[in-house]
Amino acid sequence: MKINIKKDESDKDFYKELLYVSNKYNDVIKKPNLKTHSVFLQYGLYLVSSIIMILILTNLYLQDHRLFLLVTLIFVVLLTLLAIFYCLFSIRFVHSELKSTDKRTLTISKELVELTKGKNYDYKIEWNDIKFILINKHSIAFIPNKRSFLIIGVNSIYKDDVIKAVKEVKKTDLIIDNTK
Repeated sequence: MKINIKKDESDKDFYKELLYVSNKYNDVIKKPNLKTHSVFLQYGLYLVSSIIMILILTNLYLQDHRLFLLVTLIFVVLLTLLAIFYCLFSIRFVHSELKSTDKRTLTISKELVELTKGKNYDYKIEWNDIKFILINKHSIAFIPNKRSFLIIGVNSIYKDDVIKAVKEVKKTDLIIDNTK
């Protein structure tokens, strides 16, 4: 069954939720009923805690605990820069996806799940590589068994179509619905 994916006002929430699921992959695998939060709140907490650590370490550095604190301070600054880079990368991803005008199609067949975006993007996961189908408030994610696979996700406005297609291929045992 093919499902044509169209732009929607709720796409921003969908991408934020899908980013959260992707970032928390290991937690989601262990606890599929995990509540989703804004991934940007998580980044904000990382940045605030990093800045507080930098201030504390700088204060200790100025009080004569030089070498150990200098190394620790450099490490914390690098982690802070990494968190900032990752946050900016995620924001860029959401922004570019929201501006994209490529036609998208989700195909659910007996062999696999496939997401096609425009002419250049085609991603497939076979059913034996799918751990479960996670339905959240704003997103539906096909969670792979291994982290090496990408997560295929669509907006939750297609929930009925996805469930219908999954029933046709007799894979309803993989559905975990967190919207109830």
